[in-house]
Amino acid sequence: MSEDLVNCGKGEICSVDGTDRRKPCNDIRNAAIKGNIGDIHAGMYCPEGRTGYENCPAGYYCPTPSTKFLCPQGYFCPYKSSDYTIECFLCEEGAEDMGRNLVGLVCCLTIFVGLVLYSVFKLLHKLKHESEENRKSQKNKVLSSDQQKEVRAKEQKRLGRMTPILRLVEERIKSKWTEASDVKIHELDNIFEEDDDTKLKFNSDLLYRFLDADFSGDLSFTEINEVLELNKSQIQNFITTMNEAGGNFKKKKSVDKNTFIDHFLNTLEYSTNFGVSSDEAGTLYDELLAESGRYAGLSQSHFHESRKLGDFLDSNHIVMLLEGFRTKREEAGVLQNAKKYPIKRAEFVEWYPSVLEDIMNEHVERRDSFKEIPGIDLTFENLSLSIPLGGGDSFNVVDEVSGRLKEKTMTALMGGSGAGKTSMLNALCGRAYYGEVTGKIFLNGIEVDMDQHKSIMGFVPQDDIVYAELTVRENFMFSGRFQLPSSTPRTEIETLAENTMANLGLSRVADSLVGDVRTRGVSGGEKKRVNIGLELMAKPRILFLDEPTSGLDSSSADLVMKSLKALVTNQGVTICTVIHQPRKSIFDMIDSLVLLGVGGKMVYHGPCANAQKYFEREGWVLPMGDSAADWLIDISSGRLERGTIKNDTKANLGIQRKFEIEKLNRASLCNYWIEYFESLDPAEKVQYQPPDATEIVDRTGKPSFLRQFIIQLERCFLVAYRNRLTKVVDSGLIMFAAFIVSFGSTLSVATDNDPVVSFDTFYSINPTRTIKILPEFFKYSLNAFRALSEYGMKMGVILSVLIGLTATKILTSKRVEFFREAKSGYNINAYFLAVNVISTIEQGLQIMMAALVGLWLKNTTTSVWNYLVNYLMLSWHCVSWALFLPLLVPNQNVVLVVGLFMSLFGLLFSGVLSPVQYEELYNNRGTEIFSAFVSPARFFIEAMMVSEFKCLPQQSGFTSNASNAQDFPAELSSFALLNLGSNDNEITDVSCGGWWWFVLPSFLVGLTIRFVAFGTLHISDRGQQAKLSVMSEFTGKNKNISFMISCAAMMAIIAVLFIATCWVIVN
Repeated sequence: MSEDLVNCGKGEICSVDGTDRRKPCNDIRNAAIKGNIGDIHAGMYCPEGRTGYENCPAGYYCPTPSTKFLCPQGYFCPYKSSDYTIECFLCEEGAEDMGRNLVGLVCCLTIFVGLVLYSVFKLLHKLKHESEENRKSQKNKVLSSDQQKEVRAKEQKRLGRMTPILRLVEERIKSKWTEASDVKIHELDNIFEEDDDTKLKFNSDLLYRFLDADFSGDLSFTEINEVLELNKSQIQNFITTMNEAGGNFKKKKSVDKNTFIDHFLNTLEYSTNFGVSSDEAGTLYDELLAESGRYAGLSQSHFHESRKLGDFLDSNHIVMLLEGFRTKREEAGVLQNAKKYPIKRAEFVEWYPSVLEDIMNEHVERRDSFKEIPGIDLTFENLSLSIPLGGGDSFNVVDEVSGRLKEKTMTALMGGSGAGKTSMLNALCGRAYYGEVTGKIFLNGIEVDMDQHKSIMGFVPQDDIVYAELTVRENFMFSGRFQLPSSTPRTEIETLAENTMANLGLSRVADSLVGDVRTRGVSGGEKKRVNIGLELMAKPRILFLDEPTSGLDSSSADLVMKSLKALVTNQGVTICTVIHQPRKSIFDMIDSLVLLGVGGKMVYHGPCANAQKYFEREGWVLPMGDSAADWLIDISSGRLERGTIKNDTKANLGIQRKFEIEKLNRASLCNYWIEYFESLDPAEKVQYQPPDATEIVDRTGKPSFLRQFIIQLERCFLVAYRNRLTKVVDSGLIMFAAFIVSFGSTLSVATDNDPVVSFDTFYSINPTRTIKILPEFFKYSLNAFRALSEYGMKMGVILSVLIGLTATKILTSKRVEFFREAKSGYNINAYFLAVNVISTIEQGLQIMMAALVGLWLKNTTTSVWNYLVNYLMLSWHCVSWALFLPLLVPNQNVVLVVGLFMSLFGLLFSGVLSPVQYEELYNNRGTEIFSAFVSPARFFIEAMMVSEFKCLPQQSGFTSNASNAQDFPAELSSFALLNLGSNDNEITDVSCGGWWWFVLPSFLVGLTIRFVAFGTLHISDRGQQAKLSVMSEFTGKNKNISFMISCAAMMAIIAVLFIATCWVIVN
């Protein structure tokens, strides 16, 4: 140290040129104040032997140039502090940085570890459950020898129980035929006998021969009742039950031989379970209780799961049984629902016999009552569907077909590949918006536009589009609440759901998740029936189905078709279904057939039973043992020629020649049908013409927008809860990313950079010279910009990508479900608003977790509320784009597009990096507006830095005091030098409450994007929503005025929002 500086005291600076000049530091500080440029030297510290001052070190505050004090506990003093003003709850006395919240850090790690452990636990539990299910499935596939013995023992036990009844039947037969000379009386002993091993045997074939007195091949009510001696309703129910068991829905007053032989004993046993005494009811209850493994009563689920009850009660009966118990409880003054509270033994013994009798009588009455319900008759004349090919050309996929779907019947659309089966189905139900439909359609004899009668129609798509996260019951309940009139009581919807599940044989899996490829759920056949049940919850009078048996094994397909046939028989629903290669049992259930050839031309239409005779009359021969359905499809495709048995006549011909022959065959088929139809008698042609006009009763009172919005919210919350494992993993990844980004040093708003200014400059200091070197005095705070902007950019861009990708899932994962519901008339505005609310809440919570990680690890000088709101606005902006972009791109490209969009625009237009930095942003209004919209990190990074810097005192250069800085040049403030917050005229005001200017533009930007998304939802993928294209709505034959008004209103709202947002951004 030079001799001049040895004598330089504290609180002054000295020269080193031998002139012994000295300058009190207070004079330097006061000169700036007197020059009206502010107290820019506050926090200066002048120790002994200095030619210039240094900034007060971190952890201290320097009220005067010659004094230095430790920063008290609970406060943080950055470099160049003249007082302690920044509160810091975690700071000890003299803390040099803001420190980390160790308690918060432990909480953060605990939460993260908890999320990981929960995810691992759920995955292990899932694997264990799937392993057990697979083991049970394999175990049930093969019966061991012991199990086979058990099955045979049960059969013997069953015959033992039936012995008294069968002996009684035997005695009645003997008494009737004792005097008959043409009957071998001794053969009666062979109907029911015991062999040498005392094993019981029952010969139903022999019994049938004795009962069929008129040798007609069918047993009538009278013939069967001569040995059963039942009353009229009982014998009617007995025969109906036997026919239904045999899949024979057409015969109602008699039973054929095969049905009797196969199902008489089961039906008889079934009937013996009715008319029980109290003692028998008590015995049954004990058996059910033992079967359930319960001791406190029988629950609703066990009634449906019970094999014992399932032997003689179907799902409909069980639903009615539970309803009967509920009614009995109400009559007894017990306010407990049988569906929720277990049935006690005393209740069961007292009520079961009477309830069971009421059920059987009501079941018969209910089945007969459906015959009186008016059905829907659909007739189509010259129906065509043309698809535009471009250049003004078009191609007919359905070509002038005419026919009729009679009320309360099941009609099948069949044909080979390219026959236009699905296209015709879409044309019939008004969903062929991808082409032009011509021709006439009549409902109950009245020419209609099918779009005007969607309330009485149901459409079941080929794919099983259901909510996999919901149970069967929940899927049905939500479907009913969305589609039934708003005045429908919830109890009525619950009853309808119970009955629908019962009719479709789904009661036993009512509370099972439907599931998908990722989550085990119901079987394929059950899922197909759930798919059908969703439409039945709207109480349609006519139901269209696109290949309901596709992808199912023969047994499951048979169950599905039996359920559909029961809808026709028991509820009077008219059904039209596309079906491909049905097995014989399914083909026999079909009432009417529409057989199409290639190009959508009619090949045959009429009763299914007459199809074979029609083509045999024209010269085709059905090979012995072949399926009639497959044979018909081969004929319609042109692959079979008249007079041939097998499809091998063209085996040695060239491909071109084969094609020409098949084309000629198809043309001749259409001509045969036209000639045949023209040759029909007028009385026969009536069957293909519209019936006399009758009233069409449409359902009215669809739930309001608000009601549907609430229901959508409820369902979204439930789905989110069921997907909680995925949410946990997403949240864990977001927290982990925030942890990695924030784990470095704590927040720094000032650096250790003393001003490098010569003694001569300080000695002759004046306001003019001081202004020229202001950045030198502010560089200790200016240099903090780089570290803070880097942290903000990392956090902003990474969170933008993660939050954006997470938010897209709510749309992409339920896209096909949305399209199905849009086709069914659900309010898509209510859906999209609910999605907005759920996404905003869900992603808001996730980003709050990330914000807390950053807060605990990095800390902040500003208000915690301002800090959190900044993160919330980032989430709001990201979610807005995440709900808009998936509407523009295919599902498979959403992840790439959203990830690229968030990262690319987040980096290039955030204002931190070239080529678009804050100076370029604020000097070009277009760039400023564009960056505000496309870069979610744009406001986030700037708000983070401005909020932190605004808490610094005047000497930092970021803030000023109007009372002593009137002449401070605004262009040299630290905010101006960094080009931050240039549109905020009050940005230099000191505030540790944070910078709130960013909130309004961020909110308006997100709101504008969401309204654009609302509009896009209505104009994109309109074909998938069963709606005409926008161009057709505006320029078609029947212009949609309401749609045009809605579009104009939406565009006006978006325009107003956009203008207001732009004004806020630039002002």
